[in-house]
Formats: sequence, C-alpha cells, structure tokens
Amino acid sequence: MKPTATVIHFYMGDVPDADAPLSVDLVSMMQDAAVPLSHAMYGDVNILLKHDVDAGPFELSRRAEDKADAVLAPTGANLVAALQQLDREGYQIDLFIFAHGFRDGGFTVSRGVHGQTAALFGPALIDAFGRDLDSDPLALRMVHSIGCWGEALRPTWEKLGAVATVGTTGVNFMPHRFRRFIWFWKDDKTLRRTVQLSNGRLVRDVTYTYYAAHAMMNRNRWNADGPGTVLGRSDKARRCFQQLWDAHGWVEGKTGRQNIVLSSAQVVSGRRDLRIGDPR
Repeated sequence: MKPTATVIHFYMGDVPDADAPLSVDLVSMMQDAAVPLSHAMYGDVNILLKHDVDAGPFELSRRAEDKADAVLAPTGANLVAALQQLDREGYQIDLFIFAHGFRDGGFTVSRGVHGQTAALFGPALIDAFGRDLDSDPLALRMVHSIGCWGEALRPTWEKLGAVATVGTTGVNFMPHRFRRFIWFWKDDKTLRRTVQLSNGRLVRDVTYTYYAAHAMMNRNRWNADGPGTVLGRSDKARRCFQQLWDAHGWVEGKTGRQNIVLSSAQVVSGRRDLRIGDPR
C-alpha cells in the first residue's frame, strides 16, 4: 500500500475589528480551538499550511507546527505545490481544509500575509494543476472540510481524484465537532460512522450557547427587538439567522436550533465505508 500523507490547510484570515473586538475574538476562538491540528497529523508525512497567528493571546496549534514535516504559508500556490509533490513522490493524500467557505464553492487562502485574503474557487483550483485529471488524477484519498458550504466543493475534489469527501451543506455552526471526528476516525471507524458519531448532543448544546452569546454581543448588527429567542420559532430567530449569518438559508417553520442543525449538516460522498487504514 502507498504511504499516507496528510495535508492541513488552515486559514480563516480574520483580523480583529476595532469596533467589535470581543465578537471577532469569540468567533476566532471558536474556530481555532475547534481544530486540534496536531491530531490530524497521522500520515507518514504531514504538511501544515498555516500562518504563525493564533486567536487572541493563545498559542493553540504550536504542537501541530512542531509535529509537521513542513510548515508553509496557506496560499493557493503552496497548497497546489504540496499536493503535486506528494503525488509525485507516491503518497496517497488525506486533505483537511480549515477555512471559510462560500456558497458557490470556494474557500479562503492567503495572499502571503495573514489578513490579506483571497478566495480559491473550484475551476481555478483544477486549472492550477495543468494536467488531464481524467486520465491522471491526484492520489487524493479523503478531503474533509469544516468550511461553510464545503459540500459545494465536492465536484472539484472528485475531479482532482478524491475517493471520499466530507462537507457541510450551509453555514457550519459546529466546527468544534472536528475534535470528535478525528478521534473516531483514528479509532478505525468508517467515514460515515465517524461523521455520525461526531454530531453528538454535547456538540449541539455548545453550539447553541455560542450562537446565543454571539447574537447578544452583536445586537448592533441585527434587528434584535421583539419577543422570542434566537433559538426558538420566532421572527426574532429568523432575523438573527438571516442578518448575521445567511440571508438565504433560513427554513421556514423551523426553530433557530433546527435551522442551525440543518445548515450544519454534513454530507459524506464517495466511499462512505472508507477507514483510516484503507488504501485509496
């Protein structure tokens, strides 16, 4: 069996807002604390694409930086180069994307400096490899993304050669479930079962608490007046979801809690029975 490489692309690119530093710090902490990057480094070779920037005063991923075989800036060019080199060297590759995602199928990459952000979309990513991927696909095994609308990039990953993908259908309010995902994945559960087990009640409860706190801290950014709660079935819950998070994603007749879960639903495509030790 081919040796395995893991590639981790981590780039949110958030820069604290002077007008709402606590709000942005809360979002950044939720993102960075959610992803124990070092736990995703189980390959024979592990490549980390990440700036030396962390949330607030905390150095949350130093262990990952120390464990990585190479640490690169999270640019699109570096991601493409890392995948190409590992493919040439005969590795099968598991790719983890920790980045903001977009409804039309893209994710954030750096222009080389933290805070100078670009979006890399599917067609540009495919063209960057400059090869006939139908006859010569990359040795991608699994691609897992915590980004919003990560499922929108599934056709791109499949075109590049991935045999299994995991992505979220809408805004991902539950990036912290990656902790459970990687634990069960490394415990040799199937990919489908791993995703199921990572969506536990505790994950949802933490999400609801964070969501309500974020809404309160950002009252000046949305119409927070009126009866009801942001987690219930009310016009207030709809306004919070649409004005702070996703203008088009609200499902009528559902509560705030239910819309959070529906938006954060993960789709497992391709080889759902894949295990961590299986060949591509």
